[in-house]
Amino acid sequence: MIKKSRKLISYFVMSLAIFFVCCQKDEIVDTSKHQAIQESKEWFENYEPSLEILKFTEVIDWNNAIVLDNKGEQAIEVPLKLRDNIFTNVVEDIQYNSYMRLLLIKDKNGLYQVFNIVYTTRDKSFKNDNKSFHILNIGDSYSGFITVQNTSKKIVYSGKYQNGEFLTLHNFTQKQDLDSKMVCRYYVTVGPYSTCSSWVWYPDDMSGNLPPGYMPGLGGPLFPNLPSFKIDPCETALKISAYSKSVAFLSAKNSILQANPSIEHSITLGKDTKGNITQAPMNNGGSSIVKTTTNFPGAFVALHNHPSNGPLSAGDVYAAIELITGNLNFNTSIILTNGIAYAIVVTDFAAAQSFLKSYPADQIQGYSPEFPDAIFNQLQMLVTDFGSSVDGRTEAMAYVLDKENSGITLMKQDISGEFKPINIKRTTKSDGSQIYNSIPCN
Repeated sequence: MIKKSRKLISYFVMSLAIFFVCCQKDEIVDTSKHQAIQESKEWFENYEPSLEILKFTEVIDWNNAIVLDNKGEQAIEVPLKLRDNIFTNVVEDIQYNSYMRLLLIKDKNGLYQVFNIVYTTRDKSFKNDNKSFHILNIGDSYSGFITVQNTSKKIVYSGKYQNGEFLTLHNFTQKQDLDSKMVCRYYVTVGPYSTCSSWVWYPDDMSGNLPPGYMPGLGGPLFPNLPSFKIDPCETALKISAYSKSVAFLSAKNSILQANPSIEHSITLGKDTKGNITQAPMNNGGSSIVKTTTNFPGAFVALHNHPSNGPLSAGDVYAAIELITGNLNFNTSIILTNGIAYAIVVTDFAAAQSFLKSYPADQIQGYSPEFPDAIFNQLQMLVTDFGSSVDGRTEAMAYVLDKENSGITLMKQDISGEFKPINIKRTTKSDGSQIYNSIPCN
C-alpha cells in the first residue's frame, strides 16, 4: 500500500512537473507574440503610415492581432473596424461584403512595410476577428476575393478564390499603365452603396506571369495556403525532353551557340495564352555572368552558355532558386557547356527555400556567388570519387544537393535528346568501402 502510494505520488509529481514545463513553454510563446504585436503597434503609431483606409477606420483591433511567420519573415495582421455608413467593395455585386485588415511585414532592420488587406466574400458568417483565418491560412471554405493596397494607394494584388483555392486574378492587366494603379480612391463611399468597376492593376515587380496564389509586392513571396509545389523529377524530365525538341527551344539554343563564344548569352522561353512556346530577345553578358529576362510573358525556362565550357556553378543553382521565388512557373534553367545541355530544375519549392536559408550564398561584390564552406568542402572531397570533368563535377553536385535536401534536381541531355535526372546514391560494401551508383528513372 505504501509502495503504491509512493508510485502515485511520484507519478503526480512528474505529471505536475510536465504540466508546468508545458505551461512555461506556452507562456514563452504567448509572451513572444505579445511582444511582437506591441513592437509593431508602437512602430505603427510612431510612423503613422498613410494607408488610405485609415481615414475611414474607427478601431484598429490590436487585441485580435495575429502574428504570422512567412517562412522566417515576421508579419502582423490586424483587423480593422470601419466607421458607420462606410461601404467598401471590389466587385459590383452588392451581395458581397468586404472586411479590412492591416498587414505589417517586418524587415531585417526592424522597419515595417504596411498594406491593407481586403477580404471580400458573400459568406455572412465571416468573422473579421477570427484569429485562425489570415493571409497565410484562408482555410478550405473561403470563397471570394483578396485584394491588397499599399501605402502609395496602389493595388498590388487582387485575386479570386473558391473553397480556399486560387481561381484567377481579378481586374489584372498585362499592359502596364501607371495611372491605372491610382484608381477608385479605394472603393470607399460614405452613405449610399456605390461601386467602382473600371479599375485594373499591374504589379510593380513582376510581368504578367504570376504563379497561382502568389501575391507580389509584399516584401517577398506570400502565398495564401502556401502551395507545396513538389513535382516528380522523372515526369518533369519527360516534359523538358518534349519541349526541348520545339522550334523555339532549338532556335534559342542555336542562337546562343552561334553567338560570341567568349561571353555568356541568355534567352528566356515563355508560353502564350494558347500554350505556344515563345522566345524573348537574347541577352549578352560577360565572361561569367549574364542577365536573365524574368518579365517575359509566360516565362518558364531560360537557357545560357558557359564560355569556358566549365561545369554547373553555385551561381547557377542560386539563380534557379531566385527565378522560381519570383515565379513558380519559372522552375528550369538550361546550361549549355562542353557540347552538352544540362538542366537545373527546382522540383520542391519549400525544400529549396529551406536550403537557401540554411546555406546562403557566399557573395563578394562583382563576383558570382559561391557555395558556403559546408557545401563547397563536400564537393571538393568528392573530386577523388567523381573526378574533375564537367560530368564528374555535375554528378558530385547532384549528390550533395540531394543529400542536403535542396529540392533541386540536376539533369543531363543524352545523345538521343532526352533529359535524364542525375540521381546518385552512395552504398557501403561488405568490406567497408563506399561506391556511388547512378539510379535511373523506372
